[in-house]
Amino acid sequence: MKRILMLTAIIAAQSLFAGVQWTAKSSQQNDNKSSSMTITGYAQGGSVREEFSDVKGELGFKDGNYYLYNGKNNTVAMIDVKEKSYIELPLDNIGGMMTMGGAMQMTVSNPQVTVKVLAPETVNGWQCKHILITTTYDMEMKILFMTSKSHVEQTQELWGTQAAASKEMFAGFKNKAFRTGMKELDSVITKNMQANADLGFVVKSITKQKNTADGKTTMSTSEMTVQTIDNKNLSDSLFTVPTGYEKTTMEAPASSRETQSKPAKETGDSKAKSEKETDADAGKSKPSDKDVAEKAAKELLKGFFR
Repeated sequence: MKRILMLTAIIAAQSLFAGVQWTAKSSQQNDNKSSSMTITGYAQGGSVREEFSDVKGELGFKDGNYYLYNGKNNTVAMIDVKEKSYIELPLDNIGGMMTMGGAMQMTVSNPQVTVKVLAPETVNGWQCKHILITTTYDMEMKILFMTSKSHVEQTQELWGTQAAASKEMFAGFKNKAFRTGMKELDSVITKNMQANADLGFVVKSITKQKNTADGKTTMSTSEMTVQTIDNKNLSDSLFTVPTGYEKTTMEAPASSRETQSKPAKETGDSKAKSEKETDADAGKSKPSDKDVAEKAAKELLKGFFR
């Protein structure tokens, strides 16, 4: 009887609050490189915000930046605080961004997804469902006259709890409702969504990925663990783009456009410094457009299943 009363009290307490706030630690090991960051998240009424801090290593995020998910429009706005700008992405038709506006052709074939239900476990005091998702697929990318083929093998171990107001995290966001326009890849995403559907609030994930391309194999491991969860009322202002921020595109953020259109005048000191940096970089091989595009596409694909 006490347990029933306690459960009733918890449910009643959660119903008093319209949102949920959490903090999490995220880390990634990519071959010999390590990176990590702290995530502070907020969710309410179908909107989600995640802020990044203590960023170390090459994660593609900057301290203080964050993104906003709009459940009504199924879009994500990536906010750059320093540049006072943002990029908005439609998650139900993200294929255009992945193909760089048609400059790159990408196909996914032989997709396989299997799900294994594991024994329940406790994570940081939360009782959790526990599953293992294994995903494999082949990917081919064509950029101009260059072609790259790779085989991807990924395992994702997930722990989810019902102890948080996960309903506040719009289903499209919580279950990664991305659409790329590529039938095979979208089928993989859908199967992953279905596997996640009944987990509740994911408080821990471990993702391991093996990528084999051109006879070379790379490995990466990503881990995320939630530290705190707090059901509370949140301000609507948390989920809106700040006034005065400029909307930009993936191709040309505000800062880079200004730099390109208005080259800075070089003083004697800055010119000498520039020449030294040029000499120092002369012996370094810079990544080709193909390498840059390939890395971006692979990171985007990995993000679908984290």
